[in-house]
Amino acid sequence: MRIATLILGLILGAFLFIQSLAAAAIGDAANTEDDGAGGALGIFMALLWLVACGLVIPAPRISMALFAVAGLIGIAGGSSTDFTDLTIWGVVSLVLAVFSFFGYRGKRTLQIKERIKEEQAAQMLAQNQQMAAQLAAQNQWQQQMWAQQQAQQTATQPPTSSL
Repeated sequence: MRIATLILGLILGAFLFIQSLAAAAIGDAANTEDDGAGGALGIFMALLWLVACGLVIPAPRISMALFAVAGLIGIAGGSSTDFTDLTIWGVVSLVLAVFSFFGYRGKRTLQIKERIKEEQAAQMLAQNQQMAAQLAAQNQWQQQMWAQQQAQQTATQPPTSSL
């Protein structure tokens, strides 16, 4: 989900940036403050999206917050300026924030599974070491028993004369 959020965010963010840049340029050319302000908010949103996309893989929680802030800015900017497309971009931003949330949950689940595997591997290693120590002790005991039997056999055998 994080990779999908990254790809969608970058592609849609490019469209948001181009549209906002055009709205700002048209607003400045026509000397209307609302279009210029809406375009500036859109450019700011696009920059927030860029940062959020950069953080969606390593830090999806921060990405979620940035997308949510951009969404609120977009909805507020769309309702207060003539650049009403910001409302749509704000909703898209909130959808990307939800995607980032699911990406966070997926990453957390993956980390939990990895931690469980590591704990199981550590337990298996400890059990193997314990079994190896038991086998070594058993082998040492068997060698001692064999040495005692050999000593008893040599002690009970009559001496052989060599003529």
